[in-house]
Amino acid sequence: VTFVTGFRASYSRTRIREVFVPDTDIFSKFPNRFTTSHFSSVFQVLPLASEYCGKAIRTQELQQVQVEKFDLVMLSVVFSECLYSLINKLQVPYIHMVPNMLLESMSDLAGNPQFPSTVGSFLLDLGHPLTFTGRMINTLSHILYSAITMHYIIPRMAVEGDIDTTRLRDIRLNGSLVIVNRYSKPPVS
Repeated sequence: VTFVTGFRASYSRTRIREVFVPDTDIFSKFPNRFTTSHFSSVFQVLPLASEYCGKAIRTQELQQVQVEKFDLVMLSVVFSECLYSLINKLQVPYIHMVPNMLLESMSDLAGNPQFPSTVGSFLLDLGHPLTFTGRMINTLSHILYSAITMHYIIPRMAVEGDIDTTRLRDIRLNGSLVIVNRYSKPPVS
């Protein structure tokens, strides 16, 4: 197993080779979560996302990984869209890994419909049950974030990954599986 990461391991693991990609930890650029909302935090870091992803894909460490053969790739979906060009070069099936919950702009990866009128966005601090105003804000946020993903993030990531935007969108939707670390709020039974 080869694990490519922007975080240096605190200990070594048996049977797992970790490839550390230096200076690509975009999470260190996020503002303090106690003083900033999820929504504004993401928009403060958004302009840096493609730059950091492009920097990672051009590192010697990731260039060496590109010449290896793999049976499967597991790819984090957080600001890593330019790495779909790596998937394209490797011609290997891949799994989307979601560390939090499936955001509005990622629901198409899983073929999972989002219901912004009933399920509050992870990026907004809306309580449950949603008020009418909360539903309107949540729905507009859903539309805005999905549009930003399709028309801002993906084109910029395509440039960094040196791949056509349409091809990157196609690769993005062809994952074999989506593994989500947590379920939406509120749980639907």
